[in-house]
Amino acid sequence: MKRKLIALTALLVTAVTLTGCGNTKTLTCTMTEDGVTETHVYKFSKDKLTKMTYKEEMEAESEEQAQEYKKLAEESSELLSGEGITTKVDVKGKKVTSVMEADLSKMDDDAKKNVEDTTYDEAKKEEEEDGFSCK
Repeated sequence: MKRKLIALTALLVTAVTLTGCGNTKTLTCTMTEDGVTETHVYKFSKDKLTKMTYKEEMEAESEEQAQEYKKLAEESSELLSGEGITTKVDVKGKKVTSVMEADLSKMDDDAKKNVEDTTYDEAKKEEEEDGFSCK
């Protein structure tokens, strides 16, 4: 009896794990151009977009120039900030990294109306048309 219960528990855990895995997908697209590397990550649940992360990394010619890039990126980030959207700009030496994350579950309806119907295949097609490599 105890062995049957252990086997049944293991079977249920496996079934729940496999069912959950089939419902989520991640699309990662990258492109490097003119010394700037962009990475766009899209997360989907049941082929519905749930989160987006856009990351840009670049190497400035000097630390002073990196601070200037940081200031420009922060000013641009302020325009993007809002409910469900977080932005961060970081400088380490001459390397500047900016990240924008959007969680559609936390965004208001107006903010997400342009992106919420995007499917995995549509996002991949658009990114590849823009020159990104996606996997």
